[in-house]
Amino acid sequence: MKLSKEKMYEILDSDDVVENNVVDNSRWSIHHELIFRYEDRVYRSFYSVGATEMQDESPWDGEDPVECAEMVSVEKTVVVWSPATESAHQEQEYEHPSFVRAKALPEPLRTHFPKNQEEALAFKPHNQVRALSRRVLVVAHTRVECAWCAYCDAVPGINHDREIQPVLDHGSKLLEGVARALFPRFDDVPYAP
Repeated sequence: MKLSKEKMYEILDSDDVVENNVVDNSRWSIHHELIFRYEDRVYRSFYSVGATEMQDESPWDGEDPVECAEMVSVEKTVVVWSPATESAHQEQEYEHPSFVRAKALPEPLRTHFPKNQEEALAFKPHNQVRALSRRVLVVAHTRVECAWCAYCDAVPGINHDREIQPVLDHGSKLLEGVARALFPRFDDVPYAP
């Protein structure tokens, strides 16, 4: 079927457009495939427009009348490829890596760290304190992602229980080797970056 360029412009700006897809582009042009309804049928036409404001190219330049092919809808089955480790017939439930790490820990650490989303929402960090002197505290702090870190800072030395939070807030993070030497209890737990 052939339609005038003016009619195609009307269709392009109407609700009769079913699909208008970019199918290709070149240095100077962007090429479209237009699927549209006209008189109770569906048709396809191709057109191009300038790729930049410097290109003077409008839809269907040099075409009048415009050739349109009648279309029908066809159902197609699509095959996609997945990694071999995934089952094609079975959906695998995603498990966050921190939950996997927590499940692999020995007791009593396994009990402390969350192993699912519900436990993660209820997680309360655990602090373990080492006083290097009366006025220097090191605090090991567990984190929800099944990791821990340690901080060190000078404190007034009056009440270590009340001085834990300021050490966590303002202390210097220890290097992993130093932290592990002070807190061997956490040997199986990753040190937070």
